[in-house]
Amino acid sequence: MKAKTINAVVSRKINDWLNSIEDKELVQKIKSDIIISGGAITSMLLNETVNDFDIYFKTKESLKAICEYYANQFNKNNEGKMNKLGKPLHAWVLDGDDVEKWKNNEKSLSSFAFNYKDISYSEIKDGIMKTKTKINQHI
Repeated sequence: MKAKTINAVVSRKINDWLNSIEDKELVQKIKSDIIISGGAITSMLLNETVNDFDIYFKTKESLKAICEYYANQFNKNNEGKMNKLGKPLHAWVLDGDDVEKWKNNEKSLSSFAFNYKDISYSEIKDGIMKTKTKINQHI
């Protein structure tokens, strides 16, 4: 495929995806931050089948905004359902800053994981290590 054709294919795919997003303000916010890379371009250059399109964002804000959009879609589609812990089935978006603040006791778990009691990072870490130890003892 020629570069002009590749550009048209990629543009069409991006536009199809953006048109599927119901929040048009979000689309305007992220549209200029999208970067396509990966094997799709190489596959098209070699006239091979494209498996997928890898989408990246120039800014953390755009990435977090699209993640929050899809988390909210998940939450709407799963309203009233419970997870295996008996808590509402709910998705949250965390970035590294949130996790670091939680690790350093500067932010509580319940501030981003609603309906969950405040559990310290070290309690989770200790629980995981205890579980791993039990599993390893049985192997």
